[in-house]
Amino acid sequence: MAVSAAVALLAITAVTQPPPRLIWNASASVPIGLYAISPPRPPAAGDLVAVEPPAPLAGFLSEGGYLPPGVPLLKHVAALPGQRVCRIGRTIMIDAAIVAEASLRDRRGRGHG
Repeated sequence: MAVSAAVALLAITAVTQPPPRLIWNASASVPIGLYAISPPRPPAAGDLVAVEPPAPLAGFLSEGGYLPPGVPLLKHVAALPGQRVCRIGRTIMIDAAIVAEASLRDRRGRGHG
């Protein structure tokens, strides 16, 4: 009886709590390494999220050698719905507060800004 209950509990746990998804990050967005992806929830500012780029962007990233096809981007959430994000020259602002300066070149020295 105890064995049956333990097997049933394991089966229920396996169905209700899938194992974490692991992805390897090889891009310059965040430190290179292995990341565990938690179940989806509404993001908060500062969270690290995995996103699938839309097809045109995925093609650009692949052709430019930034990211292989089918690999999600890992990015930090900087702003949330309702906030205003602007770039003037190299200055990046969220709700009129300066938060960053855009780079003029990527890690391979290619200009983009």
